[in-house]
Amino acid sequence: MDKRVFVAVSFVLGVSAQTAMAQSPPPWCAKAEGRLDSNAKEAFTSKDARWAVFYLVGSYCKPDSEAKSMAKELESAKKKWSAKLDMQEQDWADAAEWASMDQGSRMNRDLKHDKKRAWSSLTPGQQFALIDFDFNEDGPAYAADALGAKLSEVGRFAYIQKCIKASDNQQAASWAMCQPDIDAFDKKKFSEQLRVDTGITGAERMEIRLRYEGFADELKQHAEEVKKLQAKDGGYATMFKTAAQGYADFAKVDPTAIALMADMDDARVTNSRKAFEGCSARAWPAWKKAVSALPAKKFANFKREPGDENEIVQALGVILGDPAGYLTSVSLYICEGVGAAERGNMDYLVKAAGNSASRWPGFRGPRRAALTAMMLNGVTLDDRDARIDYPTVHHDWMSQNMSSGGGGRGVVAKVAIKGEKATVTVKKEFEKQQQCQSWKSSNKIVQITSSGSLIYESWCTSSKSVTVDRSFDPQTVKARYVEGLKPGMVFTNTEDVAGVVYAKNGAKEPVSICSAPVK
Repeated sequence: MDKRVFVAVSFVLGVSAQTAMAQSPPPWCAKAEGRLDSNAKEAFTSKDARWAVFYLVGSYCKPDSEAKSMAKELESAKKKWSAKLDMQEQDWADAAEWASMDQGSRMNRDLKHDKKRAWSSLTPGQQFALIDFDFNEDGPAYAADALGAKLSEVGRFAYIQKCIKASDNQQAASWAMCQPDIDAFDKKKFSEQLRVDTGITGAERMEIRLRYEGFADELKQHAEEVKKLQAKDGGYATMFKTAAQGYADFAKVDPTAIALMADMDDARVTNSRKAFEGCSARAWPAWKKAVSALPAKKFANFKREPGDENEIVQALGVILGDPAGYLTSVSLYICEGVGAAERGNMDYLVKAAGNSASRWPGFRGPRRAALTAMMLNGVTLDDRDARIDYPTVHHDWMSQNMSSGGGGRGVVAKVAIKGEKATVTVKKEFEKQQQCQSWKSSNKIVQITSSGSLIYESWCTSSKSVTVDRSFDPQTVKARYVEGLKPGMVFTNTEDVAGVVYAKNGAKEPVSICSAPVK
């Protein structure tokens, strides 16, 4: 092209841009309200997306003389930021709405989240707010897992950002957990989902775009960091492979258990009576089905411990190690624990299920399944001084006081069911013991208790053999726990729950766990 023609065309385009700006602001400026600052020079030169967009809106919607004279440069800057933020012309209405807010609101990056909104109903932008704000203290991985197949690319973006910025001591495990999400992230879907999301405001859509700016560079840098980490120690490469396998294996989990858990999480966060209504009719059979699918040998040789380590708690340790067992156990806890908290009728199994799962990553979804796989695999590093730290798990809403109010163990003599309760009577069991009949004490102090009392040395001076009745009184339990319980079986219970049941004395493997038959 002739140089004179080029100059002429450039002049005409510049004049056209100036004329258009002088005539009227673009239609998207209708969303601009309140005070706006026009600073064409900053809009054109700033490398900070927030300030560049803010001044671009001001220069377009309320142009001063400088903006009118720099119309060509402003158009160039607008095209540059449109490309970086993947914005179409209509998306600038979101920018106008965002720029109209006061500076404190523009720089306060937290999106509002309705804490009582069912997670299954969240739009992409609302998913972002849930995962980013992490209001429920369960961690971004739990929230992303809970969204399941409904997780949008906007929600996935929020999770990835949280993951790659994990604290230094938990970086390796966190990065391994989210690598499958990084591999699956779809930039095109992200922009499309965000553009049509009417569940959030235009200003909130713009806020998410601004956070997305530079994400591609972050991922590129992250990939280099992962490469260096794995080259540093082969154990890290094993960790990533283990996590990827755990993530993939979750696809094999019973979808009905996943669906039940999703409904129970919705009920929990909404605290809706309607959502909890009839949940036991789903949760209890689902739990029994999951437990019955586990082989009896997994429950063999339990230690007969009192209190917090009784056989029910030991059985839950096995059950929570299975994906369907975990999902149905937590579902049962939400249904009959969280959902029945106001009625105060949480039974021991439900209480123990929640408490046992409160610090266990489990299998809420593929990300937590990946974390569990890493922890169970026992990944070791070549550097003997190095240590692998895993993300902390603590579901405060699951924690329970596990002190128990009695129970026992014996051979069943009779089972009587009346309504929702059952009484189990056990056979008499006698044992000969040597019991002390008289004592003698000295003035020697051997212990001071925590309350300040003094304990003096003492010893037995005479004893005799006595026969002791070791059988415990008839136990009242919930009727659902005695299904299949027959005379001659060995019955164990804690409070109102018939726990681990054996076919006979001396059996190593049980026949049922809280009435769920195992083989």
